[in-house]
Amino acid sequence: MVMIKLNANKSVEPINYPTGKQKEYVPLKLNKFKYISSLLAFVIWSIWTYFVNLQSDHVLISSMTQGLYSAVVTLFMISLIQYFYNLLPKNGIYFVLPSIFTVTITTILIVFIHLLINTYDVFYTVLPTIFVAFLFSLYTTKQLTKKEQNV
Repeated sequence: MVMIKLNANKSVEPINYPTGKQKEYVPLKLNKFKYISSLLAFVIWSIWTYFVNLQSDHVLISSMTQGLYSAVVTLFMISLIQYFYNLLPKNGIYFVLPSIFTVTITTILIVFIHLLINTYDVFYTVLPTIFVAFLFSLYTTKQLTKKEQNV
């Protein structure tokens, strides 16, 4: 598959690199990895949220919301990281940009959801998930880098 870019006039063209070669799109084999990661995210973050918000009347709603969101976002994050990875250059600071973009988008969404459902302690509910999500994103980006080097 060839990497393409979408122009302002919505036309599509291949991206040409200085070597004259077109860059190959690097898919990451994710089947088992993404489902195990998603299940672990559900279990870990719903339990965490339960204990952080134990004194709240909304503790079950908050913990199930965080668990489900974490499971779904884990599946989505892998695709989003892969999208940003293939969109950006691969040198220097650009290695961390897919992780920064992905975690920023998912953090804004989960904070908004927790505020919407009236979670007691949004800060401590979300803070560790942001840190772990960023590390997970960096790991996934590193896996993409390894995969690209082997192509």
